[in-house]
Amino acid sequence: MGTLAHDVLASFCLTQDGLASMLGVSQKTVSLWASGQKEPSSRAKAILGRMIAALDVDSVVIGKDWNSAEIAPPAMAWEPVLAPKSVFTLPAYLDCSGRPESRAIDPSTWDGMAYLHKRVMAFGAAKDFVVWASPEFMARNLRDLVHPRQLAMWDGYLRAIGATDGA
Repeated sequence: MGTLAHDVLASFCLTQDGLASMLGVSQKTVSLWASGQKEPSSRAKAILGRMIAALDVDSVVIGKDWNSAEIAPPAMAWEPVLAPKSVFTLPAYLDCSGRPESRAIDPSTWDGMAYLHKRVMAFGAAKDFVVWASPEFMARNLRDLVHPRQLAMWDGYLRAIGATDGA
């Protein structure tokens, strides 16, 4: 059985550098956690545990995308597990736009947060919404995040889970 950090790395297809940047620690620290040589801090352990718990989140199919694939976000409201403060990289399955450095997201900017949410809404499973996305950000910025043809579907979903735009 792997360590909690190893399980998160494997389950979310993250690199050690990627997880380190999201948690505000060094790659060496994540390497030590993953190999079992060091225990994560209580804060990091809680985040890693919530990421693993996200793997079991129930989803609800709210529609289909342009390729007829089901769109299935979480079945109920959630608080995002991660709230990175510095530039980070999404896993390649959510953002296959090139090398990791070209996929860097700056969470301190609206553009960075919008890009993150667009990727999760387009390609994410329920676990990805729980880890990466904020339902309040989605509700507040919905018209900028989705195609007009998907607006009613997403608006209905967000209202059903109680996500509001803060207005």
